[in-house]
Amino acid sequence: MTKYAIIIDSIVANIALADGPLANNWVSLQGISPQPGIGWSYNGSTFTAPPAVPATVYKRIAAEYFWERFTNAELVDYEVAMQHDPAASNANKKDAAKMRIFREDTNQTGYRNLEKNKVSSFVIGLESPMNGVTVLAAGRAAVILTTPITVEEAYRGIL
Repeated sequence: MTKYAIIIDSIVANIALADGPLANNWVSLQGISPQPGIGWSYNGSTFTAPPAVPATVYKRIAAEYFWERFTNAELVDYEVAMQHDPAASNANKKDAAKMRIFREDTNQTGYRNLEKNKVSSFVIGLESPMNGVTVLAAGRAAVILTTPITVEEAYRGIL
């Protein structure tokens, strides 16, 4: 018996073992190396592997790993900046409230979608003073937001 590639629309649709070709679209794989598989293309004389499937691009990072992207010093500055000072200006009180709300929302949902404008705007805003404290140095927001999310960091909850 010989192995055959069954070609449909120039693509290997299946592989079969047979004593001979059962139709015109069956191509013998005897002596072909590397052996093609389903999904390979065939141009009438050569087989070509399909392009590699791109790695999964995760959009949602689990809350725990989102916060781990911040250094300890940045987290301390974040904590200080979100403190409520009754004597602070109204703008500073609002900054502190925004920071508390963002942290609470992140922790309650269990994740952050790094592609959402709300998230990226907030993180980028941490490079400017909030409640009198600059949490992130220039450029750090981009690192936090654009570093690809690993399989380990990816949020796996039901959405």
